[in-house]
Amino acid sequence: MGAPHRCYRCNIRHSLRKRVTLYLRQPRCPSCRGPLHFDAYRALKEHQRRDKEGMKVTCTCSGYHFPHRRRSLWCRFFPGERTEAHFEARFPRSHQEMVDAGIAFES
Repeated sequence: MGAPHRCYRCNIRHSLRKRVTLYLRQPRCPSCRGPLHFDAYRALKEHQRRDKEGMKVTCTCSGYHFPHRRRSLWCRFFPGERTEAHFEARFPRSHQEMVDAGIAFES
């Protein structure tokens, strides 16, 4: 993810790979050629959003056999309710059970 910046002149948002102070040549705004500055407010908001959504929080519960995002579908910290469709997608029935339930045909 890039570093958020704003133009001093036109106030348009831009995203650069690194902070503007780390470049040897000062990057310019593509639309008005004005100087750019680091947008600390937007960077803070993006950081808070990532923490809120749990994008960077790794969980190692037994819901998955690998490290995963906290609050994902099969994590034990999942905030929502799992429906029958979720269970059927995760644990498909055997062919014989499907034939007995009238879902599949015998071959």
